[in-house]
Amino acid sequence: MVIMMRNQGGGGVIGKSGESSRHGAQRMNEAETPKDGEISVFAILSTIVRNRKQIALWTVAFSVLAAIRAAGKESMYAASASFVSQNAPADRTGLGALAGQFGITVPGNTQTSSPEFYVWLVKSRALLTDIANDTLVVTEMGGKRMSMYDILKVGVAPRAAREQATAEMLGDLIKIELRKTTGVVEVKASTPWPSVSLEIVSQVINGINKFNRDTRRGQAAEERKFTEARLKSAAIELRTAEEDMQRYLSTNRQISPYSELAYRRDQLQRTLMLKQQVYTTLAQSYEDVRMREVRDTPVISIVEVPAVNQQPESRGRAKMVFLGLVIGVTIGVLLTLLAEWLRWLSLQQDADTSEFFDALQQIRAAVLTPFRLRRGTDERKHSQ
Repeated sequence: MVIMMRNQGGGGVIGKSGESSRHGAQRMNEAETPKDGEISVFAILSTIVRNRKQIALWTVAFSVLAAIRAAGKESMYAASASFVSQNAPADRTGLGALAGQFGITVPGNTQTSSPEFYVWLVKSRALLTDIANDTLVVTEMGGKRMSMYDILKVGVAPRAAREQATAEMLGDLIKIELRKTTGVVEVKASTPWPSVSLEIVSQVINGINKFNRDTRRGQAAEERKFTEARLKSAAIELRTAEEDMQRYLSTNRQISPYSELAYRRDQLQRTLMLKQQVYTTLAQSYEDVRMREVRDTPVISIVEVPAVNQQPESRGRAKMVFLGLVIGVTIGVLLTLLAEWLRWLSLQQDADTSEFFDALQQIRAAVLTPFRLRRGTDERKHSQ
């Protein structure tokens, strides 16, 4: 494996370098650079080995910075709970089938009971805003009751902006996971205070229950209104059918079998029985939705009640230190190779290389000149 580099040739040194630097660079140019312009992997490795101290310094520096950052992280305490959704039996009163006969679709609850829906609901603005506007008792602060704004240290701002900022912060704190194989939804929240983490998870579960309760009651109320209207209409139709049957029997006291009068009687009787059946079904549905409007409960089952782990979560110190070590080694190696490459370029005698180093000198002078002027002014003032 080789890395190709164009060799412009030459052996002179540009700039005022010391004898040792010139000889060392020349040795590298002669010994490590083949005549065909290729630089071998062994040349790169030898450069890294020679500059191992500088690379080690970069590695130690970044590792120390990563360790300091990891040590400065707050201890986080996680609370969690899990639940599973249970779809209510569809059309349990027969109302859906009855409404379908009249061309009306009664809304179902399949979508609002799916696990995927609850994953969305936990992160919804409506649920998070309710939690953001609540107050909590923080046990770690002497049982002090504080607003969520103060706990999360949301700055003073208009109420709407403060609510939105707090809801977004809660969305970042709350993690939700859906286990596809079992349908279990797990909710987790981590804060520096165990009591706050537990309260947030508890309020998430309460918010889901409240949504289910309001949704089911609202749906039951709509069903009740529909059923009530149909029940009144069915009662009128039933009375009309009964009156028709009564008038027919009062005017036709003697009816011969297999006669036209008997056929008409059977027709009126079938109509009356159908109206009675519809009225009875609607009456049962009406009583059922009236009860569900009051007593309908959420359709989730708690698998694990909200609980908090009293041991803080791992701060990831080892990972951060390892990451700092990798970054330090990488930067050290890259800077070492860059320095050696610039030194190798300084040995070339072509016009492009000379122009490149002249430009570097101009940049260096432009950067350092203001500092030199300021330093000279300070020295003159001090001497006076």
